[in-house]
Amino acid sequence: MEGFLLRDTRHLAGKRRESAAPPPEGEGLALSYHWVGTKPVLTVRTDKGPVDLPLTGRLDLQVEEGRFCIGHRTSEGLQPCPDRRPADRFIQCAACHPLTNRECVFEPRCTDCTLPFCRGAHQVYVAWYGLLPKIGMTRSVREDARLVEQGADAYAFLASVPDRFAARRMEDKISARAGVPQSRRPKELLTQTARSVPWNPVVSAHEAFIERVTGLEGLDPGPLVRLPESPGAWPLPEVPTPVAEVGRHTGHIIAAKGKWVFYKDGEGPLWALRMSAVEGHEVRFDPGVARPFDKRGTTVGQPVDEDVTDAAEGPDATTE
Repeated sequence: MEGFLLRDTRHLAGKRRESAAPPPEGEGLALSYHWVGTKPVLTVRTDKGPVDLPLTGRLDLQVEEGRFCIGHRTSEGLQPCPDRRPADRFIQCAACHPLTNRECVFEPRCTDCTLPFCRGAHQVYVAWYGLLPKIGMTRSVREDARLVEQGADAYAFLASVPDRFAARRMEDKISARAGVPQSRRPKELLTQTARSVPWNPVVSAHEAFIERVTGLEGLDPGPLVRLPESPGAWPLPEVPTPVAEVGRHTGHIIAAKGKWVFYKDGEGPLWALRMSAVEGHEVRFDPGVARPFDKRGTTVGQPVDEDVTDAAEGPDATTE
């Protein structure tokens, strides 16, 4: 197939499951949901240290009410918040967050910030979810990993810029010129999971998109990249039903993609659990799920920061 370079709201209003079964035995604070290669992982801080829960096979997870700051970074790694402050739309409280103004995560305000998060080179990209495009930005050191976290099917980098402020301005210009949003509603994305990706039409749609933005100053489009298929049987057998993160989640994990884990309990609905919304909650889990995991390329208990420009994608868990 031509046209591709082949390479290997945080609180979603969903239905709440009820269960009278006894709760799982392990417990701790959910620090980070992230991907290690093609494997989704939830890292939990327990009394015995951080535990990685590979999200495959059986799911047995209870998410408690309330969200709390995940802590702050030191030379010894991520440390608990000293005052266990509640988390707002950010996963770190103002005292633990590395940015003086946390709102800079969404809308950069300064041009002379010296923090690597702001000053490092950024890429502006278009991500494709089936035939739905979205404009976004990411630090250059994250690149492909960011698109896996987004749950995209394909993407192309559009411009390389020196800092976060410039990336936001470029993002706005491309979005306005092409008429492509910087956010997608969860319902739109979940609907796509039950459809096969129409690759040839995606190539044509991307070519038409590039024609619309050609001529913008600073634009330097790269090739359209098709991401490896996420784990699971695709397309899903039905459009999944979003479930509220607080409550008991038990069943067989059917698939995972981006921020979502899809699971089914017997003959019940196919549920969509937004794992990024679990971060900051106290969770209880079956210790048997926390089996050995290959941690090559990752550090246990260190949440991956996100370059979120999409309110529907949730805030940036910056821990630098």
